[in-house]
Amino acid sequence: MCGICGFTFAPQQSEASREQLGLMLASMTHRGPDGQGTFLVGGVALGHRRLAIIDLSTGDQPMTGPSGATLVFNGEIYNYRELRRELEAKGSRFKTSSDTEVLLAAYEEWGEACLHRLAGMFAFAIHDPARGRIVLARDRLGKKPLYYNLGREGVAFSSELKGLLALPRVRQGLEIDLQAVSDYLSLGYILGAKSVFSSIRKLLPGYMATFDLKCGDFTLHRWWDASQAFMAPKLPWNMQTVERFEELLRDAVSLRLRSDVPVGVFLSGGLDSSSVTACLGEAGADVRLICARFEQDSFDESTYAREVARHLGFGLTCVDQPHPAAAELSRLVWHLDEPFCDTSIIPTWQISKAARQLATVILGGDGADELLAGYVTHRADRLKKLVDYAPRVVLGLIRELAVALVRPSYKKVSWDYKLLQFLKGAAQPARHAHYFWRTIFDDAEKTSMLSPEFTASLDGYDPYWSFDRAFDALPNASFLDQSLYVDMNTWLPDDILVKCDRMSMGNSLELRSPFLDHRLVEFCARLPGAAKMNWHDQKVVLKRAMTSHLPESIISRPKKGFNFPAYCISSSTVAPPRETGFFREGFRLDPMREDVTYKSFNLHIFSIWYSIYEQFRSTGRWEPLSGT
Repeated sequence: MCGICGFTFAPQQSEASREQLGLMLASMTHRGPDGQGTFLVGGVALGHRRLAIIDLSTGDQPMTGPSGATLVFNGEIYNYRELRRELEAKGSRFKTSSDTEVLLAAYEEWGEACLHRLAGMFAFAIHDPARGRIVLARDRLGKKPLYYNLGREGVAFSSELKGLLALPRVRQGLEIDLQAVSDYLSLGYILGAKSVFSSIRKLLPGYMATFDLKCGDFTLHRWWDASQAFMAPKLPWNMQTVERFEELLRDAVSLRLRSDVPVGVFLSGGLDSSSVTACLGEAGADVRLICARFEQDSFDESTYAREVARHLGFGLTCVDQPHPAAAELSRLVWHLDEPFCDTSIIPTWQISKAARQLATVILGGDGADELLAGYVTHRADRLKKLVDYAPRVVLGLIRELAVALVRPSYKKVSWDYKLLQFLKGAAQPARHAHYFWRTIFDDAEKTSMLSPEFTASLDGYDPYWSFDRAFDALPNASFLDQSLYVDMNTWLPDDILVKCDRMSMGNSLELRSPFLDHRLVEFCARLPGAAKMNWHDQKVVLKRAMTSHLPESIISRPKKGFNFPAYCISSSTVAPPRETGFFREGFRLDPMREDVTYKSFNLHIFSIWYSIYEQFRSTGRWEPLSGT
């Protein structure tokens, strides 16, 4: 697990380029505190920060293979042992025990087709002088990030946006992408290939890119897409399918225990992380379990985590979740680089910070909800089918009555918040309702909040378009499968995996997600709807697989999610930050009329981010706020 960066440059600029590469690497020391390597040859600069996980004594990067190809790689190839044996049978010889050397040999043997053989999480860059190109690639689901910039000097890339901001050529003419800001206000994150800056893009999950060093052509290619699995014939719904699901999950956990450093598990007490813990088997004896503990009862799940640990015979470390000081929150926003306001960044940061004292690798339960329809939004989609039979006039009256009478409780994703959100979205078409369930500021609120100039500059842009395109990709699938595919292409890579990567790597901790093993993802895409959810249950196949391994109280308890009482942090933020010029004068939230937790946190984080941006414009350095 590491940080990578690089760029092309004119040969006469080699000394300046070496200095700039050093600045890029220095900005990402947290991603790789165990070492640093550089490569500058023929107008190509590659840099690497190393967090040593496998083969601690060798395997340093950049690494050059027999063909002259040079690799910088962030992530883990979990099936590297199996690939190594296959490559050795073809004549490859290895000098290290690292997965890095296996990845490089796989590229030299199979070229771009090697991507389909990899089981892991990765973002990498290869300078291939024989073919006169640089190859960039990202894993199937987007677990590891990769940003890039195209300009007159060629291509530049980095694991984090702050690495690119260290380059003078990227800083010149840097502008905020207003469509990205619109995404953020609607959803709390930025969608797809956009970044918060218009000149910087993200390589999308399951994509690769090639940059031709002679002519400067930059070509994008999607090498993996879950749509094929969703559209494949459905598997039978029987006990053999349940057994195969459990087999795949256990193998995914087993592969992710491969490490030369201590391993732990984030155990929330929910079904997903408890299932990962139950799959540890005999190897679990050396695994540390860590859970978060909150003062507020509606947020705390540590009692359930302790129950699971006792049932499976493990020890457990509980980590208290205090409200972060202003300086710590500023550092979180700096690590994120872009506006991002999922409240779970706070406990994920705090538990990662504590976990780093016990382990360097952590397994988590992320991804199960996206595979198996585990969110309350999926239940809302189903309930909407019944509500659609109600007259619109009646539905409108109920909504107006609820808005007038229901007052916010400010509990964790409270019934009052869910009720009002459901009633507001239920009158919309099914696709738009699925999008609406997750919105923070809806279209009407954004119109009343944003300045006319900002709105005009969007030229009608709507964040919903990304969702609509994903729905269109599965035209003949069930609405449930369409919704899961949409989540897999929006919420999962742009929210969940961003949070997991930045908050763990900000503490030099590697976070692995067994549920996102691509074999398990493709298997779940082929499951019939009844294996995922029905009118009274969700994640059905997982619950059946875990029946004999976990207490019934864990299997049957409702999902609570991993959130933080963020209104306690941002309760004073009831108006947008005025200094941006993006917002109308006089717009304010009403915390007595509705639960404004997510809205106020959204505005609070944006205010911090914009202050970091303004400081950057003044100093040229992307840093946490001075004086906090």
